[in-house]
Amino acid sequence: MNGSERFEFYLSKVQELLDKSKTEPNPGWWLFTNGFRTPMFMLEALAKLYNKLHDKDTFEKLQDKFKQLEDVLGDIDYYNAYGEEYKNMAEVSPQAIEHFREKKEEHLQLLNDVLVEEKWIGSGENRVEKIRANLKDLDWLSEKEEMFAIRKFYVKAIESIKEFYASLNGAFTDMESQVHEIRRKLRWLSIYPQALQGCIQLKEQALAESHVEKYLIPEIVNSPFNKIPAPSNNEYILYLEKNYFLSLSWLIAELGKLKDAGLGLIAIAEASKHNRDNKQPRLETAPQLTGMPSVQDSMNNASEISKTFFAEGNLDKLVGEVEKRP
Repeated sequence: MNGSERFEFYLSKVQELLDKSKTEPNPGWWLFTNGFRTPMFMLEALAKLYNKLHDKDTFEKLQDKFKQLEDVLGDIDYYNAYGEEYKNMAEVSPQAIEHFREKKEEHLQLLNDVLVEEKWIGSGENRVEKIRANLKDLDWLSEKEEMFAIRKFYVKAIESIKEFYASLNGAFTDMESQVHEIRRKLRWLSIYPQALQGCIQLKEQALAESHVEKYLIPEIVNSPFNKIPAPSNNEYILYLEKNYFLSLSWLIAELGKLKDAGLGLIAIAEASKHNRDNKQPRLETAPQLTGMPSVQDSMNNASEISKTFFAEGNLDKLVGEVEKRP
């Protein structure tokens, strides 16, 4: 399987969903509730990776197209999720819940507009076919060359993450630009094996270090997100060390919980600005009213687990070798 086939795997899923959305009164909402974000996220991952392996101009443009939709879908998810979470909480005013609903509808309208303007759907739709045509014209690397290039990309991505973490001096001071951002960077490492459709596999080393055991909890080991697609017809495989990949997944999951808690309070504070009776909980009082830890406590916890994880050098032991299948 080469890069073109990997893109086609997800483009066909996207086209299928787009076709089904056309008869819906609100195509954007239908796409949001029927898993459109997943193939779009995978396409963004592929474009992000091949941007460093291949024709930079082509893949930068594709990455922008995929990211545009994925970002709007993420905004819809943000306001929809917190609106649902807080709607039955007595301490959260009806005005705040209405604010979440209005922001969700605002971004849904934006999604519907982008879908039509960028010709994903509607009159003269041709976005998917244009992408296919652009990919068809590329001079793809051989499978062997591509796999060694992917390994090099992975190693560089890890070095970039380590540099970003080092720049924080071991302590997070901002939830969005630091905790959320390092989680995004780490999460890409776990998304690429899914997006690449089997050319990355997990291999368990016989002598994994004992400190890794604390990360191998059932929630992580049995997570469907850690099930890698089968090798299929890939002749060359890049192996990642299974236990260190699972430890990475643990950190992503824990940072996600802390990020969600912190951003939840920030969302409450945002909603309070739109509450005319001014009884909405402020950021400093929201923890007591919602039962969630403060933003600072969440950042402190994120700092603590990240410090341990990076000090153990787990990312340095993640990437194995490229091997030809027997």
